[in-house]
Amino acid sequence: MNAGIIAVIIVVLALAGVFVPLFFWAKRRSKVVQAVIRQVEEELGLVNQSPRSTGSFPNLRGMVDGVEIAVDVYHQRYASSKSTASTRPWTRVRAQLSEKPHFQVRTRNRRYAEKMRLSARETGNAAFDEKYVLFLSETASPAEALPPALMDALIAADPPVDVLNKAVVWMQKGMVSDAMVLKNAVRACARVASVIENR
Repeated sequence: MNAGIIAVIIVVLALAGVFVPLFFWAKRRSKVVQAVIRQVEEELGLVNQSPRSTGSFPNLRGMVDGVEIAVDVYHQRYASSKSTASTRPWTRVRAQLSEKPHFQVRTRNRRYAEKMRLSARETGNAAFDEKYVLFLSETASPAEALPPALMDALIAADPPVDVLNKAVVWMQKGMVSDAMVLKNAVRACARVASVIENR
């Protein structure tokens, strides 16, 4: 056999040694995520909008604590080279609000792509200010924007959630493979949205 053919065979075997285990890992990971989706769907009474899908992207909708909830995937676009753009998935939970509040609450130490037109304000509550940043107009009062029940719900939210436009939102990069994390995120978004809706 000539050296070129032997080199090709070695390269093919080396690639197979890398890609075959990756294939099985991805397949196993997909089954884990599908099990998480089913568990969240069943325990929280959400409805899978893509029941025939064998993929690992959730698409759940329903009511929790009297609030409309959606669990889905947001595909973030980013530049991967000078000429192409790629996407990365983020698992997203959204609790829909009936009206856009006059404030926004963002998790502290998280970067956001959009610039804020509202001003970052301290509330005077150390537990809240350590976890979140409140954005308000210069003339609005933090106490009016965040009555005690809402501030308490935000402080208690585990994981922390954001109040952005007409939704209470939680996001995590990648696909969530822990059902408890996803269920807690749904409950936290629903709880905070319910307090906002019933003020």
